[in-house]
Amino acid sequence: MTDVKTCPYCGEEILSVAKKCKHCCEWQNDSVSSGMKPRNSFKKIGRYLLRVSVVVIGVAITLSVSQWLNNRSDKKEMAQYLNAVKLELEANIKQLEHVKGKFQGDVGYSNYLRSNNKNMLNQDTIISYIGAAYNYERIVPFKTSAFERFKSSGNLRLIDNEFLMSLMDVYQFKLGMYELCDWYYQIKFDEMKPELPALYEGRIAGIPMFNFFMSGIQLGILAEMERYIKEFEEMAERLGNLKLLKNK
Repeated sequence: MTDVKTCPYCGEEILSVAKKCKHCCEWQNDSVSSGMKPRNSFKKIGRYLLRVSVVVIGVAITLSVSQWLNNRSDKKEMAQYLNAVKLELEANIKQLEHVKGKFQGDVGYSNYLRSNNKNMLNQDTIISYIGAAYNYERIVPFKTSAFERFKSSGNLRLIDNEFLMSLMDVYQFKLGMYELCDWYYQIKFDEMKPELPALYEGRIAGIPMFNFFMSGIQLGILAEMERYIKEFEEMAERLGNLKLLKNK
C-alpha cells in the first residue's frame, strides 16, 4: 500500500514521498532550492489577488443591481405620487372654472354699470343682472390631500429643485385664490345685506349693489382667476414627467 500524507497547506492527501503538492503546488520540504520558493510564492499571491478581485467585482455588481432596483422602485413610487397630484390639480382646475363661470355675471354687471351714465341705465338690463348682483357663491377649499401625502412621503428630495419650487408656488397660489374668492363674496354679502329686505318683498331698491359693482374689483379678480387656472394647467402638464427626478 502506497504511503500518503496530508499537505500542510491545502489539507489534501498526497504521496508521502511527494516533493510538491499536486493540488496546491506547494513544496513539501525545506530541501528545495531557494530559487524555486519565491516563484511558488508569486503563484500563491496571484491566486489570492484573483480571489480578492472576484469578491470585489461581485460586491460591485451586487451594489449596482441593488441601486438599479432602488431607482426603479423610486421612479414607480414617484410616478404614483405625481399622478395623484396631477389628478388633484385637474379637479381644482374644474372647481375654479366653475367659480369663474359664476363670476362672469358679476363682471358683466360691473362692466355695464361702469360703461354707462347712471341716468342712462336701462331698467330691463338691470333686472337681467339681478341674479348676478345678488349671487353668493360659497367657495369650497381647494383639494391638497394628494400633495400633502407627497410631502410627508419624503420623496420631495428626489424632485428637481426648480420644479419643486414651482410646485410649491402653485399650491401657495391655490391657497391665495381661495382666500381671494372667499374675501370677495364676504364683502359682497356685507354690501348685499341692506338691500335684502326689499328683495324679499319683490322690490328693487334703486340700482342693485351700485357702489360695489362700480368699484371694478371684479375685473381684477377675474384676471387673477385666469392667471391661476393657467398656472394650474401648466403644472398639470408637467406632472407625470419622470425626467423631473434628480440625477443620481
